[in-house]
Amino acid sequence: MKANMDAARAIELDPTNGKAYYRRGCATLGMAPSASRAKEAIAALETALSGRASGGKDGIILPNAMRHEVSSLLDYAKRRLDACTEAAVPDVESCRENCRQQ
Repeated sequence: MKANMDAARAIELDPTNGKAYYRRGCATLGMAPSASRAKEAIAALETALSGRASGGKDGIILPNAMRHEVSSLLDYAKRRLDACTEAAVPDVESCRENCRQQ
């Protein structure tokens, strides 16, 4: 939780800091799994990847050396979102069977 707040503060201080968005994604994924947290992490990681490499004057700045790591974590966050979403969707046949038994 504190890491997430620290990363949010770093983004607030420097919205072009791609590493801060990466750290926000990491911190969010480190919390208990939920679809909303996975979406938050995806948004942060996509923002980190949206900018140019080091040396840009505007936009998000993320060192080239971090791009692969951020991409891998983004893939993981998307898989977690899928898993959380699938777990939240009830099995219709099971629901019907439960209704019949009552």
